[in-house]
Amino acid sequence: MKITLSTSGIIGINVINKLFDFGYVPRDLDVWCSSSNRELMNFCQSLEIPVTVVDRAEDFDSAVVRGELLLSIVVIPLLIPNAVIDQCSKGAINLHPADTEKYRGRWMVSWC
Repeated sequence: MKITLSTSGIIGINVINKLFDFGYVPRDLDVWCSSSNRELMNFCQSLEIPVTVVDRAEDFDSAVVRGELLLSIVVIPLLIPNAVIDQCSKGAINLHPADTEKYRGRWMVSWC
């Protein structure tokens, strides 16, 4: 199953490494992150994992969903549109300490 991972920084690198432990390979993944995540982007580039930069809500309009599952782990402070989630045949998993249906994104705890 292909996974689109929306994440940031060292957390993203750790998640990718854990996915490798589970048998995933770089061609199974693509990553969405903000342009400030240089360490993550360089890590992905070294493994030839495609990276999509998402800095603004409008960036989702041109984002290509390659994964069957969208895995969102403590990411950019943007609401992932339902139209993007609907493109994932297996749906989406958001790992956040809040009401993720209403407050998807990095800062939803402070938005509550």
